[in-house]
Amino acid sequence: MASWIVLLLLAPAISAYSPREKPGTCISRVFPAQVCQPCEIVRLCSHDGNCPGTQKCCRTDRCVTQCEEPAGSSNCDVDTDCGTFDNRKCCKNTSGFTRCAEPRQEKPGKCINRVFIALACEPHEVVKLCSSDGDCPGTKKCCQTDRCVTSCEEPAEKPGKCIRRVFIALACEPHEIVKLCSSDGDCPGTKKCCQTDRCVTSCEEPAAPKPGECPAPSQVESGTSSRCDVDTDCGENNDKKCCKNASGFKRCASPPSTAPKPGQCPAPSQVESGTSSRCDVDTDCGENNDKKCCKNASGFKRCASPPSTEKPGKCIRRVFIALACRPQEIVKLCSSDGDCPGTKKCCQTERCVTSCEEPAGQCPDTSGIITTCEFDPERNCLSDSQCPSDKLCCSFGCGKECLKPVS
Repeated sequence: MASWIVLLLLAPAISAYSPREKPGTCISRVFPAQVCQPCEIVRLCSHDGNCPGTQKCCRTDRCVTQCEEPAGSSNCDVDTDCGTFDNRKCCKNTSGFTRCAEPRQEKPGKCINRVFIALACEPHEVVKLCSSDGDCPGTKKCCQTDRCVTSCEEPAEKPGKCIRRVFIALACEPHEIVKLCSSDGDCPGTKKCCQTDRCVTSCEEPAAPKPGECPAPSQVESGTSSRCDVDTDCGENNDKKCCKNASGFKRCASPPSTAPKPGQCPAPSQVESGTSSRCDVDTDCGENNDKKCCKNASGFKRCASPPSTEKPGKCIRRVFIALACRPQEIVKLCSSDGDCPGTKKCCQTERCVTSCEEPAGQCPDTSGIITTCEFDPERNCLSDSQCPSDKLCCSFGCGKECLKPVS
């Protein structure tokens, strides 16, 4: 009879016994490789069956084993418990327990600075119409708008800068002052509170950046004459942008031309590997040459001349006044023979003009002609420059003579 009573008493306990291995895995942790001393060992569970609910028996410290929720649950100790590949953080809830939660989305701008009486809010006074900026529509932020009130409102300072204007340095008379706003918070949407006239403050859209990209910092001047904060400081009727120079200061600069120069890049093995000719686009290599921005064998961009595309024949030899060309005089209608159609070559046709024209011609075929091999300065030549303008220095017998070209 006694044995039956013992079995009946044990039955409920057996039926409610938790499994020794519950679903899930323990949170992965790394501990120092040191043997635990007996006095350090804290063992609050032996297996999952000792833990309530879905908790597992895990090693939570170097010498501590206790119950905790498995990895992947919303319980956490540090941010990494919430997963490595998401942006959830380990945060305290209203009960003081740490749980994984999405971070608050903070919008640009700042709340209006207010001063309230330093009195603790009674529970019945607290009005919380938002918890974070993400609860607010449009550009509004979640701000403390009264001593115990949190609600949505436009920020005091919105992103962007007012368009810079220059006004006559005259004090405004009281009747001239028109103040349609006091801060950015008085303006709808993305508009800011700006001085739009000498005595007028009103809402307007912030200065918008001009199209195009800034040139490399090394190409932006380092003087002080063109200081700026935004693109519109550089003028509204040009393409200049406000860009950082090599020293980190902002100066006005024209965006580089993105149109590639004519011609093809040479093979990467033919492009230098140094650092003196770094580039991003062709115009970084200069505007008055045919150099292009090409990749070298290491994959870095360097300036290099396109492979030769020289066509047969020679340019008509001309003599020009030995004067340096001013920038406004230079007319470059071609960079190499490859830019010219048909049989035309790229030649210097005027003192400061390079354009396409038909070549001067080729030397006639003089093979088989036998002459004396004595050099005669009046008859023989070494280069075209020693010949009249209508002749070329051509092979003739065992030497060279000035001969009329053939087409």
